[in-house]
Amino acid sequence: MKDEKQHKCFLLLIACMVVLWIAQPGMGLVVSEVMYHPADAAEILEFIELYNNRAVFEDLSGCSFTNGIQYVFGPGTIIGPGQYLVVARDPGALQEAYVINGVEGPYTGRLNNDGERIELTNNNGGIIISLRYDDERPWPASSDGAGHSLILDRLGGDPEEAPTWSDSVLVGGTPGGPDVVQAGNDEPTIVTLVDVGHRGRYFKGTQNPSTDLDGQATTAWTEPGFNDEPVRTGWLDGPSGYGYSNEAGELQLIGTQLNDMRGNYISVYARLPFMLTAMQISGFSRLEAEVYYDDAFVLYLNGVRVAASGDISGNPPRFDQGASQASDDQVATVDLSGRINLLVPGTNVLAIQTHNATLSSSSDCVGTPILRAVAETSQSIVNPRARLVINEVLANSDAASGTDRIELYNPGPTTVDLSNVYLSDDDGDLLKYKIPDGIVLQPGDFREFSESEFGFGLSAAGETIYVTAATDETVPLPVRVLDAVDYGAMEPEVTFGRFPDGSDCFGFLASATFGGPNAQPAINDIVINEIMYHHGMRDERFEYIELYNRGSGTVSFAGWAFTDGIDYSFDAGTEMPPDSYMVVAKDPDFLVGVYDNLIIGSNLVGPYVGGLDDHSERIRLSYPYQDVDPI
Repeated sequence: MKDEKQHKCFLLLIACMVVLWIAQPGMGLVVSEVMYHPADAAEILEFIELYNNRAVFEDLSGCSFTNGIQYVFGPGTIIGPGQYLVVARDPGALQEAYVINGVEGPYTGRLNNDGERIELTNNNGGIIISLRYDDERPWPASSDGAGHSLILDRLGGDPEEAPTWSDSVLVGGTPGGPDVVQAGNDEPTIVTLVDVGHRGRYFKGTQNPSTDLDGQATTAWTEPGFNDEPVRTGWLDGPSGYGYSNEAGELQLIGTQLNDMRGNYISVYARLPFMLTAMQISGFSRLEAEVYYDDAFVLYLNGVRVAASGDISGNPPRFDQGASQASDDQVATVDLSGRINLLVPGTNVLAIQTHNATLSSSSDCVGTPILRAVAETSQSIVNPRARLVINEVLANSDAASGTDRIELYNPGPTTVDLSNVYLSDDDGDLLKYKIPDGIVLQPGDFREFSESEFGFGLSAAGETIYVTAATDETVPLPVRVLDAVDYGAMEPEVTFGRFPDGSDCFGFLASATFGGPNAQPAINDIVINEIMYHHGMRDERFEYIELYNRGSGTVSFAGWAFTDGIDYSFDAGTEMPPDSYMVVAKDPDFLVGVYDNLIIGSNLVGPYVGGLDDHSERIRLSYPYQDVDPI
């Protein structure tokens, strides 16, 4: 359990989100994914992903991120129609972790883990994109250090609004490509594992890339564990699609131009790594390769020969073996569904050797493999249609220590199997408690877990609870945070939960109802009634927050404070009679001259520290609470 301060503030009233809509320019360019708080301790895997939603190219030359991070795009930076561009804090680390290429950066600055505004401007200073993200509800808690990214799942939505965003389906996100939610999840999803331009390494065929003790060619170079480090070997870094040509159509298939090949070497070898998890592999129903080649090829998957053009001899062909005949560029489609068993969790390698007919007779050479899989929608817990939520929590029981409780709920529409699902209150250890295998929740089902089962105490002062799906392995790895709920300090025997069940509306509930539908939220007497956060005169002195006592008794504000949005602690003698109003002002001396009905010390207090954001933020009013949880 996390360290706690002696004095805790209990969230009393309202997390009030005020949004000022900012119209976006007509460009179809959007921020489609943000990894602002990655799970790695150094947070080097931060990134921002851009997506071009138009049917024409977008030229970002000279454009820059000027708020949140700082980065200027160089000349010739183009995003094609329907294409993605990733900007990273550490491009090398991101490319290595995700086995992708073409990442821009590094940018300067850090994405704020508590939320901030990101702005992309053109070379004249005009705003192209402006959005603000947050780490407070209703923004996804799983994106705040648990490994998920924020993804834009409504392209036409307002990027200032939390409902426009969701957490990525899988831990780590999908930089450089669509998340399953963005791609649409009701139908089977085509997953491109290797494409033109994929990050890889190649070897010029001046000799065999691997040999046995007798100097004969082997296929060791096609295996995942083969050493292809450029520093110590003859292998070179270069994006997929290897060869040379003068034809425009063929040039679109070539990511690495081999201008020295003709007359010097007849073959080229390439290794294209890609990462998979066990759950991804289990969801594949089909695997297919498209190989664009000229004149001949042999294709390997994780060291196994899986396809060849048939016009070259040898197993494997020697580096100086020519194709039996010259040909124009061709494409071979190969069904590898029967080879899905070759895929492994972690690093996989698609390898190809391409051969010309002769050293000098061919005007071109092309070797470009594309590998795709079909991921079926299933009843698996990683199915994005399968929902499992934390529905009700008790973290402060008078009954006895060790009686905390967590309730899970399946809001539908599919059955959820809780095998390989874990509970935790620590984003650094998401797999604290493994729910027993075999528990299945039908839509509408509840399942309660007590502290005697999950084994860790919940803080009465408030924290975050996670429910996570993991791999079915000896050493399991988190795959997807199914839900994450943060709650504030709790009064004894008061539960925190959703109403109605499974919704995004949270509150302290009128009564505990574990194992059944939640009770309605408890009614509070003090409410935030009015907010002036952006006056037309653009003068912060006009700012204020108005409170109203809708109850039947006088409320003492001794020890109360605004703890989010603004900072203000009420004087010990401050009270609100029933059916009365009180204004908390940025500058009471100024505001009393604006409104005749205000009296300092009576219905007007302040000043507070800070200022109300002109766009969006959370305002939290708390009252003092002494933590008595013995755990």
